[in-house]
Amino acid sequence: MGAWGYELFECDDDQDMTSDLSSEAGLEDLTKKLLAEKKKKEASSQQADSTPSENDKEPEYYELSIHAHHNPDEAAAAAVRDALNAGKLQELVDKYLDKFFATSTKDWYPPEYKVCLIGACAMSLGCTLSPLFKAQLKTLYPTTLKMPEARSQMKRALFGPDGYVDGVPYDMPLGTGKIPKRPEPGQGLGGIMSLNVQGQFGMFGAPPNKPEVMAELRQTMKAIREESEGLSSGVCGQCGASEKEGKVLSKCAKCKIRAYCSREHQAAHWPVHKHFCKAPETISGEETG
Repeated sequence: MGAWGYELFECDDDQDMTSDLSSEAGLEDLTKKLLAEKKKKEASSQQADSTPSENDKEPEYYELSIHAHHNPDEAAAAAVRDALNAGKLQELVDKYLDKFFATSTKDWYPPEYKVCLIGACAMSLGCTLSPLFKAQLKTLYPTTLKMPEARSQMKRALFGPDGYVDGVPYDMPLGTGKIPKRPEPGQGLGGIMSLNVQGQFGMFGAPPNKPEVMAELRQTMKAIREESEGLSSGVCGQCGASEKEGKVLSKCAKCKIRAYCSREHQAAHWPVHKHFCKAPETISGEETG
């Protein structure tokens, strides 16, 4: 499959997946609904003004996408964002995380890659991402995205500077990554730039991660999901030992909730706990991670 850059959305694979994910999100039905409303509005306008207009013609293109830049206008992108925020986003994420945890998927594209792509699309629209989904993206992308440019792109969005903010469309471009330098006129291809560069999946699919790497990644992702379901001060966050068993537990100095039986276990659990560790004054406030 062709590629014209090294970031996300700069290869045919990503474009195809985005199109498929848009269909899975039910955007074809939403497209029909919005198009019907558009035609009704135009018909009403034409009745008030008998002057022929270009609106009499059937629109050449009107299709919705989970990526903001693929939508015909801002109103369409906002409609998609509302649909995703209403539950479609979580449905897509759950679907591919289930495949990720199943370990036996036969999909050509790794489910964890699709989760990252879904996250990038959702950010482009300005969707509201749950603290859990943000934590999952932060955990998945370093291992899942093969191209350094794509990893940097996702890192900027998730960690900044000028990173993603809930409710604000984030510029997740479709064609501004590293592109092979155009030859000077009269040299090489005569000024014609080749579109085919090494994409995320190469020619034969993504090289698989080592089984032990994937096993550790799934274990971390499982722990993150469990951590998001509620912090408990009654057991060690790492090993599950409780005070009832005679263990002396010390609470996290920041959130004052999660407890540990030793400094070693606190350090080991930090990659999971850090996504949800908030000072008491922000836990009950409006901050969402």
